[in-house]
Amino acid sequence: MPSIFILMGIKHCGKTTIGKILSTAMKIDFIDLDDEVEKQYSPDRNLSFRKIYQKLGREGFSHLETAALRKLYTEISKPFILSLGGGTVENSKAVAILKKSGFKIYLKEEELTLYKRILSNGLPPFLDSSDPGQQFHALYLKRDSMYTALADLTVKLEGRNPAAAAEAVRSAIKTV
Repeated sequence: MPSIFILMGIKHCGKTTIGKILSTAMKIDFIDLDDEVEKQYSPDRNLSFRKIYQKLGREGFSHLETAALRKLYTEISKPFILSLGGGTVENSKAVAILKKSGFKIYLKEEELTLYKRILSNGLPPFLDSSDPGQQFHALYLKRDSMYTALADLTVKLEGRNPAAAAEAVRSAIKTV
């Protein structure tokens, strides 16, 4: 069985929630990459990863994300579950690290379900108000193909509640 399980998927697919449930069930640590970026950049925990992204921009954030990932891979020797940020798959240096080790699981959720979840807290800054649906659709298609190419396993969540989704992931892992 692999020692590093990497959960990846589009924003609001449930990576963190499912990861925490799996961590408890599998009795291994859970790590959220966005939290690691926060610790690295803002040790006093005053800045969220979103604020860090806004402050540094995509390139600066990607650099921190890659450094945090590299640190995890070199400093942790016991098994763990890692939840990636929704956009990590677009960070080529981070992807190069991910390709070397770890069992990558794409948590694939239906596009409309994700879109509704994202809009539930208002229109996020990464979507243009002129046509957010079309913009999200393009983002979904782009990232879906990237996750599919990187994944060792794809689990279709199909709107399941977090506990059922975690069990689907755990069952799929057992078959590997």
